[in-house]
Amino acid sequence: LFLAHVGEKRVFFGPLTFAIDEHNALVPDVLVMRESEIPGSDAKDIRRARVVAEVLSPSTAARDRNIKVAKYLGQGVEEAWLLDPKKETVEVHSKSGAETAAGKETIPSRALPGLRLEAASVFER
Repeated sequence: LFLAHVGEKRVFFGPLTFAIDEHNALVPDVLVMRESEIPGSDAKDIRRARVVAEVLSPSTAARDRNIKVAKYLGQGVEEAWLLDPKKETVEVHSKSGAETAAGKETIPSRALPGLRLEAASVFER
């Protein structure tokens, strides 16, 4: 979805390091950057992103939802997407709050204008 919307040059897949500070880093599953923020090939850490996405698992869901979302938003990430395969929901978190979609419901991205996602399409087998 992100690749089709912004192109492969701006989408990065984990594992990759999103640096919070000198001593703390997170590892998002997917990260979408602005064209102007794409790091050079010698970059060790990524420090900026427009959108991050995390696929929840039983072992990471609480940390992703309760810690990582706040840290991403605190670093200036515009949206943190949480995809929950167990509940088959998509949550989009931003500084203005969170929206959730399930089934045939669609959820828009305000960080990537024109992008809308039907929740069920993510979990189709």
